[in-house]
Amino acid sequence: MKLPAKYVAAHQALANATRVDEVKDIRDKALAMEVYAYQAKDGELVAMAVDIKDRATRRIGELMEEGKNDWAGHGGDRKSSVSKKRLKPTLAQTGIDNNLASRARKMAAMPENEFEAQLKKKKDIAVAAATNPKEAIKAVRAELHENKKQERAAREKELAGKLKALPQKKNMV
Repeated sequence: MKLPAKYVAAHQALANATRVDEVKDIRDKALAMEVYAYQAKDGELVAMAVDIKDRATRRIGELMEEGKNDWAGHGGDRKSSVSKKRLKPTLAQTGIDNNLASRARKMAAMPENEFEAQLKKKKDIAVAAATNPKEAIKAVRAELHENKKQERAAREKELAGKLKALPQKKNMV
């Protein structure tokens, strides 16, 4: 399958971006494209938009990690004017809120294969939601219920082990 030129260009721009505000701009455009794709019920476009958006989010986290000290809010003493001057704008000034910053850091810390697996799953869900929302909701709910069922079984097994480990003899006081 030949990828659209704009999609390839967005990936190239993302790879070449060196500033957080540049990546944030790409992410914002991908987010807007995702919304339009959902409205048009275009699964393929939704998948591409989700891909670019998540890769941009991860790139924001990588750039934040690279320039960790540049984003620090403090430095120097109170009387010094040096602490008020910055080489780069703060995250808030670039439009990155705490939630996005947190998500970006988590995505950047993920191993590449785990990120790719999570991204594939997210794209599959997004495509299903765009093309057939009722079935997608059913599938996600079924998966959540299965996960809860497995967690509950593990908790019950652990509790049963603890109960068996208790002494059999009752102490009468």
